[in-house]
Amino acid sequence: MEGHAFGCLSLVAKASGRPREAVAAAQGAQSAARTYGSARMLALMAMREAGGWALLGDASATDRAIVRAHHLYAQGPAEADPDWLTFFTPAELAGLEALARADLDQHERAAAGAEQAVLLHGDQFARNRALYLGDVAIQHAVRTRPEPEAAAEAAHRVLSYLPDVRSDRLLRQLHNVAGALQRHTAVPAVADWLDAYRTTTASS
Repeated sequence: MEGHAFGCLSLVAKASGRPREAVAAAQGAQSAARTYGSARMLALMAMREAGGWALLGDASATDRAIVRAHHLYAQGPAEADPDWLTFFTPAELAGLEALARADLDQHERAAAGAEQAVLLHGDQFARNRALYLGDVAIQHAVRTRPEPEAAAEAAHRVLSYLPDVRSDRLLRQLHNVAGALQRHTAVPAVADWLDAYRTTTASS
């Protein structure tokens, strides 16, 4: 419970733009759960620590935390794993790393990781698949050498989840993709997607 509580505090701190608190809380979670017997729980908290470091712009510390998370995750499940940890699948591991890469402006790696998360989710968790596809789209749109066609293709796939998937976060992602692609309207795939986006969101 103590480790879970620290983990929740880390999430709230990161969402509130307080990365140092996010790192400290994630480290507190790992300290509390170190002898609990759940490597998967420690892996999740290491990945949350990575998210805090990424928001701080510390690539080295982020990489160390990500490597530790993958090493712990590879140890496999254990009887001590709490029931609430079932969401932490390989897809989620890849997705959380992709989010950290995005905060470090490592857009190519972030797009690849988010695409991996979508593939690993398979037919499950439609909301998560939609959100990670949104991440793929925005990373292709804002990378150093933008790939507007790849961004539009991923964003088209996101639209297929509406209106069944209702998420303010997803709508914000699509709004950000639309803004990033405005300067690429000469690309036919982008123009088609922008028309589809306006039509879909207007009718939602």
